[in-house]
Amino acid sequence: RREGAAPLPRRVPQTSLAAELREEAPAGEHNGHTDEFTAEQAAASLAGFQRGTLRARDDDTETQYDQEDAPGARDPDALPAAGTPVPSTPPADR
Repeated sequence: RREGAAPLPRRVPQTSLAAELREEAPAGEHNGHTDEFTAEQAAASLAGFQRGTLRARDDDTETQYDQEDAPGARDPDALPAAGTPVPSTPPADR
């Protein structure tokens, strides 16, 4: 240690923890559920999540479309809808 350098502070675990989190939970109580979470329940939960993501992925591919199907693609004189960003023209060189 160098002269004049103060030592780093020591960490005191859980000093910033909220008061209600400092207290120990009663035995047997876990988020209001007293039964154990089984491997079968975990597998069913994960399977449901995977089915949902696959379904969402399949639904997402159906909503994609080509530029030809985009609104206003067939009528070049049509005005863009309100709130639609319009590309600006680059400034001319002078």
